Amino acid sequence: MFSSAFVSCKKNENAGGKTDATKTEAGTTTGPSSTPEFQAKAEALPKTTVKWLEEEFDFKTIKEGDIVTHTFKYVNTGSEPLTITHVKPSCGCTATNWTKEPIAPGQEGMAEIKFDSHNKAGEITKTVSVYGNFEGITKQLSFKGTVTPDPNKKEEKH
Repeated sequence: MFSSAFVSCKKNENAGGKTDATKTEAGTTTGPSSTPEFQAKAEALPKTTVKWLEEEFDFKTIKEGDIVTHTFKYVNTGSEPLTITHVKPSCGCTATNWTKEPIAPGQEGMAEIKFDSHNKAGEITKTVSVYGNFEGITKQLSFKGTVTPDPNKKEEKH
């Protein structure tokens, strides 16, 4: 269901501080000079409307090293099929899965996130961007929590 590989959270920046276009592992080009193919696909489809049953989630307190999941659900409230073309996490510590097939009017879909808290401690707030053929093309969902440090983890000496 989820890929075991996580990607880095770093951006490609040039000396002027601008983000360069980069090629992702999935082969889509991102950056200011191009429109990612998942966004272009969403823009080309007939528009519909969507109701998000939840837009943010609080994991409360989790232990460092825990891998936690949450499923955001939504309903196609429009008259055209709803297609989610991509769900993009803000950081490599989060993996995603979502309803890939078109969702008929009145039907429900999901966007699942999986957060890996290894080497994380303290307050966390992360976002995922959902792209689809709904008004605005993209929707930001968020989750947060507090990661308690692993008491058995040895501190690195410098």
